[in-house]
Amino acid sequence: MLAALGRDYIIQHVHGYMADKLDERRYRAYVTDAMMAIAENTARFNGGSQMSGRWYDQYKPVDNRSAEEIILDIVKKAGLK
Repeated sequence: MLAALGRDYIIQHVHGYMADKLDERRYRAYVTDAMMAIAENTARFNGGSQMSGRWYDQYKPVDNRSAEEIILDIVKKAGLK
């Protein structure tokens, strides 16, 4: 498969996929931090308590797939197979 598509082509798509995932995580962290600030300000105004932690600090994705499974998934999502 790698020989048919070219190593550089696959690496380019993997890099793009990883960049998209990183952007998604950054966006989620931004949105949840903004929501946390709103909630804390509202709680402070009404005499409530603050939140204990950030979403980003609790988010630790675990991928238990093998390298071959990850490659096949990326190839499938990129529309190469």
